[in-house]
Amino acid sequence: MAFVQFVKGQNLGDNYSAIAPDNSWSVVKKVLKGGLSDGLEVLEVNAGDFQFTILVGKGMGLGNGKYKDLRLGWYSPVNGPVHPKYVQLERRNGLGWLDGFDEWFCRCGLGSNGPPGTSIDGNRYTLHGRISNLPASALSIRTPENSKGIIEIKGVVEEASLFSPKLVLETTYSIEIGSNRLKITDKVKNLGSSNASFQLLYHCNIGQPFLSDKSYWKAPLIALAPQTQNAATAINSYSTFGPSQSGFKEQVFLCKPLAHSSGKSLATIVNPNINVAFVIRFDVKALPCFTVWKNLGATEEGYVVGLEPATNYPNFTDFEKAQDRCVLLEPNKEWVGELELEVWDKLENVQKIENEIIALQINMPQVHSNPLLPFTP
Repeated sequence: MAFVQFVKGQNLGDNYSAIAPDNSWSVVKKVLKGGLSDGLEVLEVNAGDFQFTILVGKGMGLGNGKYKDLRLGWYSPVNGPVHPKYVQLERRNGLGWLDGFDEWFCRCGLGSNGPPGTSIDGNRYTLHGRISNLPASALSIRTPENSKGIIEIKGVVEEASLFSPKLVLETTYSIEIGSNRLKITDKVKNLGSSNASFQLLYHCNIGQPFLSDKSYWKAPLIALAPQTQNAATAINSYSTFGPSQSGFKEQVFLCKPLAHSSGKSLATIVNPNINVAFVIRFDVKALPCFTVWKNLGATEEGYVVGLEPATNYPNFTDFEKAQDRCVLLEPNKEWVGELELEVWDKLENVQKIENEIIALQINMPQVHSNPLLPFTP
């Protein structure tokens, strides 16, 4: 395999490309110019049927991708990707994160992944934390020598401050040429000299064509509860979506996932009209909480659903700490989380995914009608 590495402080140029002799795959590094994207470093990865953009300068998240002719991501009101320099996290009383939110896949954390507020110890937290608006300080790219093999991208993102934890996220994206599956391995390491607490939520956002008025989501669950009274009004239709609706108020459902004997679980969005399914797989031991975010607004307002494996639920940090759902890392220790993003077309493939979930769901999940402890305050 060919290997190249980029490290902060080294003048290696903005542009890099590796392309298969037969054009079966490519990796192109570039810096975007103009508008709110100006100066943002990205990697455009073409692995055959599966194509996606890694936002190197934005927490190593994923911009909109594509599998065959199926778009991966959503149509955000934000015309991005947005360089973090244009995202003022404290704007709108701590909701400024939304000014840059248009990713297909991004991370929320590491200090906090919930709503903004001031904690009982006096620390100020903004919506969904800082990690998705911090640039990678190191990047490495491995590519095959020919038309077959694996593309592997690694990036390092540092979240640290004086008198605060020193955490480092190392993420690895791996995909086999021609595959329908993107593998993600994240490591969070505490480089400080004292124990450090962190939270991490994966905000995986799915819009059209997977999302439609006939689409639905499925996952093997132990229990589910609405986060708010607004979500409770839709508890009887929690697994379906419906058409886009102007002025729709977001609904959030908090789930306790059920795992295979391997410790892995999955969730899917299925559009039966065109027989396609998007699947996210995750390690329940590392990511024991799962959230479904419904934002079924008009297309111009964001018609999107989030499938969100996490270390905890997206409540304010004080509550999550009280429920013992934050990860505590000793000095020089690391946490490891693994996920896979899959796309399936054809009826028989979609049915296999649904049958896998049905086989795990031996007993019906406990569905709570109203918000309650320990899911939410």
